[in-house]
Amino acid sequence: YKIDFEGNPSGVFNTPAMVRGNTQNGDRCLHLEVLLDENAEGLIFEKQGHRKSENELYYTVNNGFSARLGEPICLNGTRKALISFCADGMETAYYRVISVPRMKLTYDSLMLGGSGNRRIKVDGLEKGSINWRVISDQYGLIQNTDNLSEILIRDGVLTGNQKIQIEVSGTHISTCGGSFSCRQIINIQYYDSLHLETTPNKSVCAPGGSVHIDARGRGGKEPYKYIWKNRNGQILSKDSSYRAEEPGSYTVELRDATYQCSVIKTVEVNPAEILLPSVIGHQDITQNSVTIQWNQISSAAYYLIRYRDSNSKSKWNYLKSNDSNNSITIKKLKPGEVFEYQLMVTGDHNTDSSGWSKTKRFSTLSECIPALQLKATMKSKKLLCKWNCNPYNSKQVLLLRKSGGVNWERRFTLGKNIYSVYLDYLKPGETYDWMILSYCSDGEVPSEIEQFTFGK
Repeated sequence: YKIDFEGNPSGVFNTPAMVRGNTQNGDRCLHLEVLLDENAEGLIFEKQGHRKSENELYYTVNNGFSARLGEPICLNGTRKALISFCADGMETAYYRVISVPRMKLTYDSLMLGGSGNRRIKVDGLEKGSINWRVISDQYGLIQNTDNLSEILIRDGVLTGNQKIQIEVSGTHISTCGGSFSCRQIINIQYYDSLHLETTPNKSVCAPGGSVHIDARGRGGKEPYKYIWKNRNGQILSKDSSYRAEEPGSYTVELRDATYQCSVIKTVEVNPAEILLPSVIGHQDITQNSVTIQWNQISSAAYYLIRYRDSNSKSKWNYLKSNDSNNSITIKKLKPGEVFEYQLMVTGDHNTDSSGWSKTKRFSTLSECIPALQLKATMKSKKLLCKWNCNPYNSKQVLLLRKSGGVNWERRFTLGKNIYSVYLDYLKPGETYDWMILSYCSDGEVPSEIEQFTFGK
C-alpha cells in the first residue's frame, strides 16, 4: 500500500481495513510504502484502537529503525520509508500513519506600526541554546525577554515601509528523538501605523446644499479601501470622498491592503442657519467666460463662488461678491472645457454660512466656431465677401465653386483677423456657392454654404 505526503509535512493518513498476514507464505506482516515531504523529519505508525496487551508491539522502517506502536521514528532526511509491522496471528484492523514536520517558527511576516511592541516567538528550540541577531541595519530594534524563545520588536525604532531580517539559531529538540543545530532567517515587512484624515472635520449644510468630504489615508499598505456610513450603519459610498446632502453624522472606515488594521473617523455635518439662494444658474457663456447668477438672500454678508476644471478635478478657484450683487462673471477660462462650480452664503461677521450648494456644471464654447453671417455684395463692379471672425481661429480658407458643382476651389487662405475679401475672375451672370473653412487647435469647421450671382 502506498502513501504520499509530498507537500504535506504534517499529514495524517488513516488506512482502510487491512488484513495482516498471508496464509500462502506464512508472512504475518503488514507493509506500507510512504513518501515524506522534504520538510518532514520522521513518521509515527499506530494501530487504531490498539489494546494495552499490544503495547510491546514494534514496527520497523526501512528494515532498520524500530519503535513501539505510536512512537516516532526519525529518518534524518530520508524521504522514502517502508513501514513493516509484524505480529503473531492474523487480523483485520485500521492503522494510522502520521508525518512529523521539522521545526516550525511562529511569527508574523507582516508587521504594522503603532503603539506597543511586536512579538516574535520561536517554538522547537532548546531555550538555553537560542540566539537572536538582527541582520538588517536597525540599531536597538529587538529586546530580549525572560522567555528566551521570544523577542520584542521595539515600537518607534522603525519608520516608513521597510523590510526586516532577523536570524534565530539554536538546538532543535526533535519530535523523533535526538537533537541537531538549526538556523533560520525571518523576513518581516514593516509598515507605518495607519492614519486617517478628513477634510473638513465638521461642516454645515443648508437645504438644497451639500458638503464634499475628502478622506485621505497614510501608513499601512496600499491600496486603501474606504467605506462611508450614516449613523444607521448604512453603507453610502466606497470612494475616498463623499458628498453629504443633509445634516447628520457620517463615519468613514479606512482599511489597508493587509486587512489587519483599520481606522474609523466621524464627521459631523450640522444644519446651517443661513439658507442658500433658491435659484442658482449660469448664462452668457463664451470661449473664456461665464456669468453665475442667483437670487439675493437678505441675511447675506457676501457670496462666495468656487470653480474648477471638472475633468481634472484641479484645485478650487474662489471669487467673492458683496451682498448687493446677484451675479459674478468668471473670466480667463479655457475654451471647450467643462467646469463645475458651487456657491456659499456667509452671514455677518463670518460667524455662520450656508455651506456649499450642490455642484453645477457648464461648458465653455469651443475654439472651433464656424464663421457666421456670411454676406456677398457688389462694390464698384467687384464682389465683396464678408463674415464674422472668430479670434481663436488660426487661419481661414475661402472656398468657391459654381452652384451645383462638386469640387471646391481654395480661392483665398487668410489670417485669423481678416474677415472680408474681394473676389475677381468671376463670370457675369454666373451663380456661385461659397463658404469659410475655419482652422483652430481642435481641427477645422466649415461655415454654412451661401450663394451669390455675380453682377447682381
